[in-house]
Amino acid sequence: MSAYKLKLADGYTVDDLPIIPVGYRLLIKQLLKSVKSDGGIFLGGVAEENRQQKGYHFGEVVAVGPEAYDKSPTPWCKAGDIVRFKPYQGAEMKDPNDKHEDGTHWHIMNDIDILGVIPNKDKV
Repeated sequence: MSAYKLKLADGYTVDDLPIIPVGYRLLIKQLLKSVKSDGGIFLGGVAEENRQQKGYHFGEVVAVGPEAYDKSPTPWCKAGDIVRFKPYQGAEMKDPNDKHEDGTHWHIMNDIDILGVIPNKDKV
């Protein structure tokens, strides 16, 4: 696969990626919502069990494989979009270089597995 066919979101380079999507796959960086404690304090990322149970399945499309949407006249999402996907969709991985306990979660999934694009990124 040639890196020049890989479509990346603004601000990312191939060196930033934990894996390079091939074929018709997308690399999604999962977005974790901040939650507010009972006392009104905003907490960082939610705990792993809460993340799965509460359905925080939004992410930024960071990279698009070279064959994604090749049979579609108009792609329904592109690198840089914020998208919604089903729970447990695709292969999930944590960045091995991330030392934080609540580190970045990445999903690599097929282009057809995107449920929708979020038009207003502030609503996530």
